[in-house]
Amino acid sequence: MRKKQGERTCPGCGVTYQPRRKGSAYCSHECYAEHRRGKHGPGNFTKGAEPVNKAEIGTVRIRRRVKSDGTRRAFVKVAEPNVWRFRAHVVWELANGRTVEKGMYVHHVNGDKLDDRPENLLLIEPSAHLAGHVKDTHNDAQRTGLVAAWARRRETRTCVKCGSAFSGVIGKAQDTCKKCRHKVASEKYKAKMRVE
Repeated sequence: MRKKQGERTCPGCGVTYQPRRKGSAYCSHECYAEHRRGKHGPGNFTKGAEPVNKAEIGTVRIRRRVKSDGTRRAFVKVAEPNVWRFRAHVVWELANGRTVEKGMYVHHVNGDKLDDRPENLLLIEPSAHLAGHVKDTHNDAQRTGLVAAWARRRETRTCVKCGSAFSGVIGKAQDTCKKCRHKVASEKYKAKMRVE
């Protein structure tokens, strides 16, 4: 049988048809859907099917942290669907038998973010972590001194204004507690506002 001008053969069902619009390859939407069913391509993922690149729990991936300085970090998949955590946190928790508290940092002592051995991980406060990185040049002598300094950064002091005990930072000239410092700052601000 000879085709009329503009007629096509549907690759889904093999029927010869007259396309309604230019570029139409199938005779109907149903035929297109039936032919494409089970073929996973962009925008054609069938519900309930497993993705080709699905990672199992325990999979480790090395990624660059986009929002920070581009440091490479190791992440491990801990649960479904797609729950990933820093591998350093998971290793530290398994080694110490407790979870990393919110707001605490797991620091890599030797500076290598991919070296997640338990003896290379240290749980510290954010302020101590920042102070250590400001001074840190990653040579062995200085690094061992910093770890010791992080462990003893605060000391108990007595406020000269109210007499209460407070935790002061070692090496910082603090003689008043936080409450008294805020009170003095507030009084200064009020005095400034009265003058203007």
